[in-house]
Amino acid sequence: MVADGTELPVDERDAELYYRPTTRPGSRLPHAWLGLADPREPSVSTHDICGHGRFTVLTGINGAKWADAAKRVAEELGIPLTAHVIGPEQEYEDLYGDWA
Repeated sequence: MVADGTELPVDERDAELYYRPTTRPGSRLPHAWLGLADPREPSVSTHDICGHGRFTVLTGINGAKWADAAKRVAEELGIPLTAHVIGPEQEYEDLYGDWA
């Protein structure tokens, strides 16, 4: 886990019984089905495009500059880091609005 320096929020409900989706660093990534730019390809999960021994930056179309910065950092530092922009006319689309 890589912490972001903030305190972990306290769950008001039993965490074993109730899942609270969050994108806080170190938390389980929320699942959402994503469509690919080629509609003939099957849908993929956010879990399919993240992890696998590398850091991943996910952003919406307004965060494309974050994705560009992540790619530059990965090249400059030689670290395993990928970035994906999720949204209309991007490599991945939010099929059901679950990611948003």
